[in-house]
Amino acid sequence: MSTLYLGKLEYADPLYEILLSQVCPYMENPIFHVDRMASFGVYKYTEEKTRVAAIGKFFRLDDPKPEKISRIKGEYENLQKIRAYGFDSFPNYVVRPISKEETIGLALLEEYIHGKDLDYYLRKAIYDRDDVSLKERLSDLASFLYALHKKTGSEENVELNPISVYYEKVLNKLCKQEIISLSEKQGFFKLVDKWLVKASLQKGNKVIVHGDATPTNFIFTQRHDIVAIDLERMKNADPVFDIGMVCGEIKHVYFWRTGNPYRAEPFIRHFFESYSSHFIDDDKAFYEITLRNPFYMAMTELRIARNGYLDLNYRKRLVHEARKCLEWGLRLATGEIATLVKSVLSEKGFSANGSIESSESRTRGKTMPMVRKRKVWWESVPGARSYVLYLSEGREIFEPDKFLWEATPGIISKQVCGKTEVILPDDWPEFPKEAGTYYIGITSKDEFGNQSDPFMLSGSFKFVAPPAPSQGGIESL
Repeated sequence: MSTLYLGKLEYADPLYEILLSQVCPYMENPIFHVDRMASFGVYKYTEEKTRVAAIGKFFRLDDPKPEKISRIKGEYENLQKIRAYGFDSFPNYVVRPISKEETIGLALLEEYIHGKDLDYYLRKAIYDRDDVSLKERLSDLASFLYALHKKTGSEENVELNPISVYYEKVLNKLCKQEIISLSEKQGFFKLVDKWLVKASLQKGNKVIVHGDATPTNFIFTQRHDIVAIDLERMKNADPVFDIGMVCGEIKHVYFWRTGNPYRAEPFIRHFFESYSSHFIDDDKAFYEITLRNPFYMAMTELRIARNGYLDLNYRKRLVHEARKCLEWGLRLATGEIATLVKSVLSEKGFSANGSIESSESRTRGKTMPMVRKRKVWWESVPGARSYVLYLSEGREIFEPDKFLWEATPGIISKQVCGKTEVILPDDWPEFPKEAGTYYIGITSKDEFGNQSDPFMLSGSFKFVAPPAPSQGGIESL
C-alpha cells in the first residue's frame, strides 16, 4: 500500500494527547511520525522508538454529505459490535478500535496490523505463479466470512430494497460519467427488477456482512491469522453480498492485470468450495450460493467501473461483464443452465437432485451422447501476444460503427494465449450449444493491449445431440 511521509506530529496537535494517553501511556515525550495512507483522510502514526503504530481516520467537519459522515463515524461502534461476537481473538480477528474524538474530526483511532493484504497474494499468483499461497489465503478468508455470517445470522429474510437503491445509485453514476448510455441504464434496471422477484434471492437469511470485502481490507499476519479492517460499510444483508464482492474483486484483478477474466475462475471456484465446505450440506450450500452470486458479483463489477483511475475502455468492458453476469444468472433458473450448475455437484459424487450417487454407478447407468467437436483456427501474427475471439449471432455487430471489442454490447469474447486454434465446445464453454449460424471475429492483441480489426469467420454449429428413442422392442417376424 502506497504512503506519503508527512513528518513528525506536533506536540501542540490535539491528536498528540490522544496518542500519548491511548497508544503510548507509559512513555515520556514520545515522537510520532506521520504517513498519509492511500485512502483519503487516513493516516498512520508510528512512535519513533517502539515502532508501535496506530491508524487514524478523519472526516471533514464541514462535509456537506451527512450520509457519508454518519457512515465514517459509525465504524467505531461497528468494530466494537462485531468484536463482541468473538472476533477479538485470533485466528479470525477484527481490528481493535482505540479511541475517537469527533470535535477534531477523528472518527476512529485503531491499532495498526502488520501483515500482507489479499491483494499481495493476488499479485504473487499473477506475476510469480504462486497459486498455492493465494488459494490458502482464500480458504482463510472463506473461513472468516463463514464465521462472521454464522455467528450473526438470523431467521429473517433479507431486505432487498437497500440493494435496489444501491444499484440505482451506481448505475446513475455510471450514466453521468458516460460509461453507459441512458438506454443501457434502463436495460440494467430491467435486469435488476427481474432479479429482485427471484425466489432464490428473496429467501436468503439476514446476517451481518463486512460490506466492503475488497482485497485490501483483509490482512494476513506471519502466522496466517486473518484480520478484517475497514468495516464502516458493515450492515445486515444476504451473506452472498460478501461472497459476490470477493468473487467480483478477484475477477477484476485478473481482468485488469492480465486482460483475461477467465484466469480468475479456478480461484473463484476454490473460494466457493472453501466457503461451502463449512456447511453440513455443502453441495446444497454451493448450489444456493451459485444461484444468488451473479446478482452481487455484477453489482461489484459495476461498482468498480465507477473508478476514474481505470482506463475508459476497461471500465466499459467491466460493465459489459456485469451485464453478462446478470443475464447468465437469470438463466440459472431455467433447466438450460441449472443442469450445468448441478453438474458441478456431480463431480463431487452428487447427482443433479443432490442425492449421493457414485460416479461408477452413473457411468454404468447412462452413456454420454456423442457430440462432434469443431476446430476454429487462424494464422499466427508477428508481434501478437494473444488473440481475442468474439462471437455473435449476427454479422451487423461487427460493423465498424458498432464494434467496440470487449465493450460491444451483447458480444461474447474469449482471450487465447500461446496457440492459434480453439476446439469447440471444450475450449470455449460459453459458446452456444444450440443449432445456429454464428459469426466469429478474431483479433490480434499486443503486449500493450492494442487490438486489430477482427478477421471474420462464420459457420453453422450445434453441440447438442438429439434425444434417444423413448420406446422400442424386439419382435419375431
